[in-house]
Amino acid sequence: MLLTSCSLANAQQYRMNYDETTVPELYNTTEVYLEEKRGSAYEPVEGRYKLSTGDVSMRGNRISYTAEELQRLGGTVNFKVAVRGQEMTLPLKLPMLTDIRFNLYTDSIKPILNYFVNVEGIYSSGRIFPLTAEQVNITSDAGSMDGMEWVVPKERNFEKVTFTANSRVNPALNKSVTLYLNKYKDPRDAEGYEESTSPGPIRRNRR
Repeated sequence: MLLTSCSLANAQQYRMNYDETTVPELYNTTEVYLEEKRGSAYEPVEGRYKLSTGDVSMRGNRISYTAEELQRLGGTVNFKVAVRGQEMTLPLKLPMLTDIRFNLYTDSIKPILNYFVNVEGIYSSGRIFPLTAEQVNITSDAGSMDGMEWVVPKERNFEKVTFTANSRVNPALNKSVTLYLNKYKDPRDAEGYEESTSPGPIRRNRR
């Protein structure tokens, strides 16, 4: 019972942290380090200590993982820590994708152009980043998708397109949005249109 209490006290005295500047949300790798409680705050441990984990790949103090591994672990990597003659196991919560959302550049589609479907990821760290086709799968109920880009079909017998985005590592994260085709014809979209570059009439000031 005394040993358990000592282990708990040690776990409360120390904690694991990661370097936010490495942006692990995007790159699935980060530097990790040990912190100790000093007063009401935690600060990096001074001196030598040893970290190891069997949950993800680790070289030195840098860990690397795949989005699938992190999903399987529920976002938590456990480390064995040896510091100042003490040994303990400490968890580290890494940022995970918790939701997705559309952030579209326009609210309608010009049917003469392909349309980029911008999807963003919301992470447990509170950060928001654009997602790629490697992270999210997008389908459309009309036309076809090329990665994140909707390809305009030659024949268009529809007025709107519904896009559905699904996280590849967590299909439960999905969103849909519907956009209408722009019926207004912009003269600048006409084939062969050229912007006028001729100067206007020159006005002379009267003296």
